[in-house]
Amino acid sequence: MIQAYLKPILHFITSGLLGVLTYILVKKLPLNERKKEKVALVSAIFSSILLHNIIDFGPGWF
Repeated sequence: MIQAYLKPILHFITSGLLGVLTYILVKKLPLNERKKEKVALVSAIFSSILLHNIIDFGPGWF
């Protein structure tokens, strides 16, 4: 079992890593530069919040 003080750290690291990976992958899409930046930021924030909520209310990974 994971120690109680490590759970919030792992929680935000996983959410943050998903956001960064999403941002990097979306930046590779063939869109114009301005639209690409907006789409990358919105999708990164959305995926981070989504994973954050899944971890909070989901199957109990942490």
